[in-house]
Amino acid sequence: MADVMADYQRYADKLYFAGKVQNWELARWYLWKLTKASRVVADGDVAEYRPVEEYDVAELTRQMLEPALQVVDSAIASQDAQAFQNAYTTLVNTCNACHHASQHGFVQIVEPDEPTHKNQKYAP
Repeated sequence: MADVMADYQRYADKLYFAGKVQNWELARWYLWKLTKASRVVADGDVAEYRPVEEYDVAELTRQMLEPALQVVDSAIASQDAQAFQNAYTTLVNTCNACHHASQHGFVQIVEPDEPTHKNQKYAP
C-alpha cells in the first residue's frame, strides 16, 4: 500500500504544477495516472490492498478519493484555473480525511509549494 500511496503523492504533485500553469493536457495526463493508481486499490486488483489492517481501503477509495478526482476532472475539462485550485484543495482535504478515517491521521498532505521533481517543465 505504501507504494501506491507514493504513486498518489507523486502524481498529485505533478498534477498540481501542471494545473497551476494551466497546462491542461499535462494536468489531464497526471489525473489519468492518479485515477489509474486509485483503480488498482478500488478494484481490489492487488489482494494485499484489501483490507489494510482493519480498514477496507478499496471502499474508502471508492467513497472518498474517486469523487474528489471527478471534481478535479471537471475543473480540468473547463480549463478554469480557480476551479482547478479549489478542486485540488478538495483533493488534499480528501486525502487527509481518508487518513483520519483509517487511523493514519499522522500522515498529513499539503498543497506543494515547489515541485518535488525539478527536472520537468510544467508550462506548455
